[in-house]
Amino acid sequence: MSTSISQMSGDCDRQASRIASAIKRYTERLAVISCSSLLFSTASANASGAKAGVPGVASQSIQMSELDALDSESIAQRIFPDQEPVAQGDAHVHGVAGAQLASVVKKAETMIGTRYLWGGNTPEEGLDCSGFVRYVYQKVTGMRLPRLSAQISQKGSAVAQPDLHPGDLVFFNTPRGEATHVGIYVGAQQFIHAPKTGAFIRVESMRSAYWTTRYYGARRFVA
Repeated sequence: MSTSISQMSGDCDRQASRIASAIKRYTERLAVISCSSLLFSTASANASGAKAGVPGVASQSIQMSELDALDSESIAQRIFPDQEPVAQGDAHVHGVAGAQLASVVKKAETMIGTRYLWGGNTPEEGLDCSGFVRYVYQKVTGMRLPRLSAQISQKGSAVAQPDLHPGDLVFFNTPRGEATHVGIYVGAQQFIHAPKTGAFIRVESMRSAYWTTRYYGARRFVA
């Protein structure tokens, strides 16, 4: 009898641990999505205020109870506008190239909240920084970018920071070396990236002290 009770107690402990871990991941993902929504909305408002004739945009909040019922596409549609204002100072790219870069941004937005996994190549298993940009670009443009961030930084066309356009790739230095981190520029000095182990794909500001001091450069890829 005591053995049975002990076994039941152990099973309960393990189940409680699994539930606690699931709740933690759930809460962290919601926080990332909410924070990314706030950053994007702020950037959009700043862009519309800085550039005459560009309409403002509004994002819809997502309740915690809705998170499990919504897929990534639905979350992106709720948070992000259909038409994104281009902030003053962001370059304009027109025609097929512009449309392609816009599609890259839209696809990247649907990936927000996907967990980070070192060496990951799909949303289902998780993605690291280069795996994320490779996945997005392959889905949207059919291009197969190199696997490593530093390798990607040697391809495409160099873009000066004042000429950045949403959809360009931005690179940063890390302790591993030059251009060893990459993300997708979304306008108004914001970028989407897969940051680190234990985190989720999210939007961050390139103006933060951390990223400003580590900025390496940018490249543009159009098929």
